[in-house]
Amino acid sequence: ADDDYGNLRLKAYSAAINGGNNALAVDVNGQSLTTDLDGNSRIYGDVVDIGAYEYHEYTVVVDTFDDVVDANDGYMSLREAIAQAAVTSGDDIIQLQAGDYVLTSGELTIDNTSGRLSIVGVGGLATLNAHGYGSVMEVVDGSEVLLKNLGITGSGTGIGGTGILSLDSCEVYGNDCGISLGNGTLSMSNSMVYGNDDGV
Repeated sequence: ADDDYGNLRLKAYSAAINGGNNALAVDVNGQSLTTDLDGNSRIYGDVVDIGAYEYHEYTVVVDTFDDVVDANDGYMSLREAIAQAAVTSGDDIIQLQAGDYVLTSGELTIDNTSGRLSIVGVGGLATLNAHGYGSVMEVVDGSEVLLKNLGITGSGTGIGGTGILSLDSCEVYGNDCGISLGNGTLSMSNSMVYGNDDGV
């Protein structure tokens, strides 16, 4: 939990997950609690978590390469998945199938302070391509994002912002500037930043 900002929701690595006692998860009348302070299930898994918030990890699968926002088309775009994750408490995972995602509607804004957002390419590299439309992604202050198996290309600034960014098995290439995080933090594992006019 990050109590510096008044946010006591659990992180994925918290020792409080499944660390409670189900017999003590009761209200003033001794009845079992059904929801936490966010209105989510009080027990997620076999054992209640310690604290007022139950840890929930939300996973959504993107099933279109189109950069659209249309609640009635029956598809989940990357942009829609990011917006959905922003209003879901706890950590979120967005899965992308390998391929090219052309961002025709501008940069993707990650503004998710209730937990870490992971965007993961499945089955190969999923490439987020601005094709000259602007930046690929902005990580807002207070947000934490993990990018895994992604390519970031075709933009003015590949990834910008002031949040917390982790890259795992990613390639950032073919941008005017690869990564510009200002006062944010960056960690990289098995990733490459290359072929940009300016790197990190």
